[in-house]
Amino acid sequence: MRVSVPCFNPKCKNNITMTEGQKEALLISFALKYDASVLPTCSKECAEELLQRLSEAFDIITKIRVTSGTPIQRYRSAKRKTYNKKLK
Repeated sequence: MRVSVPCFNPKCKNNITMTEGQKEALLISFALKYDASVLPTCSKECAEELLQRLSEAFDIITKIRVTSGTPIQRYRSAKRKTYNKKLK
């Protein structure tokens, strides 16, 4: 039986069609075997955009861990700085 899996790029509305076995292998077996997650995308462009967005998110998380204060204070501070940069 074929199933539809959404593209993991949040800006994309496409779906990827695959068999149930492929979906299980992709999302579960791969994670168990390699201790890594797979985020299926519909195209190379979507994959590159998703990786860019994830890279930016990890940069924010890294900055949060390096600065002082409680974790929630660091998160809010980093989020404000990112938001303020977008406004400029």
